[in-house]
Amino acid sequence: MESAGNVKGVELGFLEKPDAKTDLTSAHFPSKVGGKPAWLELQQLPSPEQLACSVCKKPMVLLIQLYAPMRKGPPSYHRTVYVFMCRDRACHQRGGGRQAFKVLRSQLPQKNEFYEFTACEDSDSDLDSNCPEPLGNPSRSQTGGSVRRRESNEDVLKEFREQMASSSPFDVQAFSAKKQTGGVGDEDDSCGVLSSSIDDKMLDSLSFQMLPQQASCDRRLPTLCSVCGARGPKRCGKCKKVAYCSQEHQRHDWRNGHQLFCADIAGGKRAEADVDYVPSRGVLLLEFEVVTEEEPEVVASPAEKSEEEKMEDFYRFARSSSQRKKVAEQAKSEHTTDKSFRAFKKRIAIEPEQVVRYHRSGDPLLVSEEGIPLVSDIPICDCGAARVFEFQVMPQLLYFLKLDTVSSPSIDWGTLLVYTCSNGCNTKSGYVEEFLWKQDFSDSSRKPAK
Repeated sequence: MESAGNVKGVELGFLEKPDAKTDLTSAHFPSKVGGKPAWLELQQLPSPEQLACSVCKKPMVLLIQLYAPMRKGPPSYHRTVYVFMCRDRACHQRGGGRQAFKVLRSQLPQKNEFYEFTACEDSDSDLDSNCPEPLGNPSRSQTGGSVRRRESNEDVLKEFREQMASSSPFDVQAFSAKKQTGGVGDEDDSCGVLSSSIDDKMLDSLSFQMLPQQASCDRRLPTLCSVCGARGPKRCGKCKKVAYCSQEHQRHDWRNGHQLFCADIAGGKRAEADVDYVPSRGVLLLEFEVVTEEEPEVVASPAEKSEEEKMEDFYRFARSSSQRKKVAEQAKSEHTTDKSFRAFKKRIAIEPEQVVRYHRSGDPLLVSEEGIPLVSDIPICDCGAARVFEFQVMPQLLYFLKLDTVSSPSIDWGTLLVYTCSNGCNTKSGYVEEFLWKQDFSDSSRKPAK
């Protein structure tokens, strides 16, 4: 048996249901699909405008985030890449679907204001579960030294766990309390308050307003939207406790159950974490942990003919007749058009449940000869460096997220290719936008079986 393909350096991502909710919070630097974002840089979060769909302007939700540090450079000891997606099916139509996604990158140096660190023991045994195993395996392939982890201050981590039922996947007020006041405090009630006239009729007529946030309301760390976990600069106008990123999510939360508890929350009779409904139900994607392993080698029996050899045998046979020659030429054309898709199917058949392929600076696994990005299609980073391929999201993820449907319009992709700055430039603004290319299946191919 001899290797029929070089897959060295490719890491495959698979989905697992998390054992505990805290495993997917910011303090643990997770790689995950769906749910609320586990923000890395906790202060300069993306604005609601940055996370709005370019087509319909509605808030996007987290599709996937991957913890993938580049530990050769000081600014990117911690590094997470996020992919957000619009849930409006109409925005995902063929040809224009790329605008329904956004990619953001965030990174932090080894020493930062949010996380303390301790060294994991250098051992050949399995790593402690609290030591994140980053994609690209930089701890072994780049440094050759011991794997290191970052964990939050134990007091803050304890408050993380106590606050997990709230809207925030990290405890914003815990950090604010530690770094500012010495105690947990709310934002000023006058900050970014939504209109208090928010009964169903007003919601239906869109007659309430989003009031601008006051400059005096700036806090070290922002509050998060109760529904999606994005930056929530506005508050409910009645209880003045629950934060939102947009009218869209305030409307959803009000109808989903907030109207039943708003008065109790306002009067202090009930905490936001104690409400008997889930604000994000129907908005967020199903949440899974992403676990990775190296792609196994692709092997083929020497006695087995390749697809190209089989097709050449057929062409030779077909040349003996003009009619068969015509059929052969048509078959050859179809064979060429579908070549990438057949290679795609063969490659993923080894691990059919893969949802991510990570290979920074490598080559993506394409699903078609059509829609391949040219170098000129991939914009350079704002720092002036070229962008390189980092990872791709596979179509199998649609199945696991229960998004695969035969209805039209639908959310669909052949593969999503993510390109990031080759220099890993510093993200002084907290989060910088990267580039995504959406490749669809060609008309002559079909989706791989789930």
